[in-house]
Amino acid sequence: MAIEGTAREDIIRKHLPYIRRICAGFTDDPDELNDLVQEVSIQVWKSLKGFQAKSKITTWIYRITVNMCLYHIGKEKKKTVQQVRLSDEAVMTGADLSHDSQPNAMAEKLYEAIRKLKPINRAVIMLYLDKRSYEEIAEITGLTQSNIGVKINRIKIELKKKINHGY
Repeated sequence: MAIEGTAREDIIRKHLPYIRRICAGFTDDPDELNDLVQEVSIQVWKSLKGFQAKSKITTWIYRITVNMCLYHIGKEKKKTVQQVRLSDEAVMTGADLSHDSQPNAMAEKLYEAIRKLKPINRAVIMLYLDKRSYEEIAEITGLTQSNIGVKINRIKIELKKKINHGY
């Protein structure tokens, strides 16, 4: 099932907010975020020609996005980020992660805290906060569905601990 021209543009345009949200969990620099979103979009564009519909297109795009983000942080030097205090409620609800408008301060703090997690945990929690099902998160990350549930609970505990006791 080859996807060509305008259809590819429509698919990328439709999924761009999701791509941006996932990428925002991996960088705090606005220019770096824009570059990463652009790199992911280009990779999705190139890969759409060979999309075989073995999974939902959204799942497939998430997988590309997560893999590109993991690759990106693998080549970046670790940065020191200031300590963040965040309420339990923000961690549990995911705050407002919308990028349609300027991100609010709580969302920025949440992203900053998430960027302190191990890379795979970042991917899992970003997908969870984007309301992806455990099944879809498992398919994207390559982890088992039961492992996803356990991992999400542990990530929440880790975030609360970091937030309540500092980094």
